[in-house]
Amino acid sequence: MKADLVIRGGTIVDGSGGPAYTADVAVVGDRIAAIGKHTGPAAEEIDARGKLVTPGFVDVHTHLDAQLTWDPLGSPSNQHGVTSAVVGNCGVGFAPCKPADRDYLMFLMEGVEDVPRAAMKEGITWGWETFPEYLACLAKMPLGLNVGAHISHAPLRIFAMGEKGATDAAASDDELAIMHDAVMGAMRAGALGFATGRTTMHRTPAWDPVPGTFADRRELDTIARALADYGSGVFELVTLGAAGEDAAGFDKDYEWMLPLALESARPISFGLIQNLAYPDVWKGILDKVERASGKGARIVPQVAVRSVGILMGLGTSISPLTMFPAGFELIPK
Repeated sequence: MKADLVIRGGTIVDGSGGPAYTADVAVVGDRIAAIGKHTGPAAEEIDARGKLVTPGFVDVHTHLDAQLTWDPLGSPSNQHGVTSAVVGNCGVGFAPCKPADRDYLMFLMEGVEDVPRAAMKEGITWGWETFPEYLACLAKMPLGLNVGAHISHAPLRIFAMGEKGATDAAASDDELAIMHDAVMGAMRAGALGFATGRTTMHRTPAWDPVPGTFADRRELDTIARALADYGSGVFELVTLGAAGEDAAGFDKDYEWMLPLALESARPISFGLIQNLAYPDVWKGILDKVERASGKGARIVPQVAVRSVGILMGLGTSISPLTMFPAGFELIPK
C-alpha cells in the first residue's frame, strides 16, 4: 500500500483507555488506513519519535462563534490538537439573527465572553438570518476545524420575541411556536442541539442578565419538545450557581432538568466545576446525576481538563480592582 502520509514511530494514545504503544500511522486520502509497522512507500513522512500521536480532540464547549468568521483555523485551539469544536454554548451565539439585532448579539457576546465588540464589528461577515443559513455560511468557509453548532437561547429569544426577549418576560403562545419551529429547522439543518445559560453571572456589559437566564418551565419544555419531536439533539446549559453565585443553584435547576430529561428523552449536558466558594458541592451534583441515570434520565456533566482561568485587566469586563471596595471608582468607564 502506498500511503499519502506516514507518521512514523510515534507513541500512540488512541483514546480507548488502553496503554500507549509505539507504531506508524499510515494515511490514504483523508482517512487513516493502517496503524502498525508500515514498510511501504509514502508521499510524505513525519518523524514522530518521542512524540505523542493522538486522535484530534473534540472541544465540546467553545466560544469561537465570532472568531471563526475571520480566523477559519480557530487558533490557538488548532495548535493544541483540537480538530473539532462546538460553538453556540451557554445560550449565546449569532443565529438566528435579524439584521436589526446584530449589534445586540455582539453586545451579549462581549459581556459573557469578553470578545471585544470592535473586533466582532470589524471581523464578522454577516450573511445569514436563520440558523440553517448560518450553517450554510459556515459550510462555505475554508474552516481548519470541524465545527458543530447549537442553536443558542439568547438569539432565539430575541428572534422570536424582539426587544421583549431581552427581559425576563414570559413568551406568548405565538412566540413559543416560533421558538419550536426555529429549533426544529435548526435540527433539520444539522444543529447539534440547543444551549442555554442559567447563571446570573453571565451579564451584558450593562450588567443586565442574558436573555433566557430566567426562562420559565413552559419555555424550556417547548424547546425540549422540539428536540424530542425531531428525535435527536442535546440540551446544553450552564446551571445556576456555576459561577459561584449560589451553592444551591444546581439543585434548583435539577428540579426541572430531571423531568425535562425524562419527558423529552434527550440528553442534558451541563458544565461542572469545583468552585472555590463551595468546594464540595460537586460531590452532591454527581450523586444526583447518578440517581437520574438510575431513573433513565441522561444528565451528563462537562468537566474541564484544567482549571478555568479568567483574563482580567483595566479594560476587560472583569477588573482586579473590583475586589476592593473603592476600586469601582478607578475602573475606566
